[in-house]
Amino acid sequence: MPDAPSMRELLGDDAPRKYDALGHAGYDGQLWNRYDARSTIGAMEKASVLPIAAKGAAGRGVLTDMARHRGKESLEKGETFDHTDLEAAAEAQGVWIEPHDILVVRTGWMRYWYELDDPDSFFAGFCEPGADACAADDRWTFLYVAAPLKVVSGTGAPVNPVAIR
Repeated sequence: MPDAPSMRELLGDDAPRKYDALGHAGYDGQLWNRYDARSTIGAMEKASVLPIAAKGAAGRGVLTDMARHRGKESLEKGETFDHTDLEAAAEAQGVWIEPHDILVVRTGWMRYWYELDDPDSFFAGFCEPGADACAADDRWTFLYVAAPLKVVSGTGAPVNPVAIR
């Protein structure tokens, strides 16, 4: 059996480096599940990353390549997409997003981000075999496994997910 690629190998620089807690972002004074945003003062006691980290994540991963779907290397600054775009991209790839799937979205944005700084040293030997491999063999699903650090009352945690194809 070949070695399992890391998410970085699968997605290049779009690979996730951390999980954000459900309470990491808010709107109109509220967090996820309508928790008061003031509940984060001092520590994130509600909606922290700990419940996610305590169990980790494992399941059917689905790579949806939004940049490739739109025929470009990366989405433009400010370019958005919604659930209908994700569904259209998945359908174009011949894969369906099912309940409990772990959706991994490639935008190409991180590569663009790093091009703004020092591309020569950053991209020395850079390749993106995973997304290209998914396109080449038209297989967009994989086993996704990740165990973020258990950060008590944290808004996020580092993670190194693995995709097994």
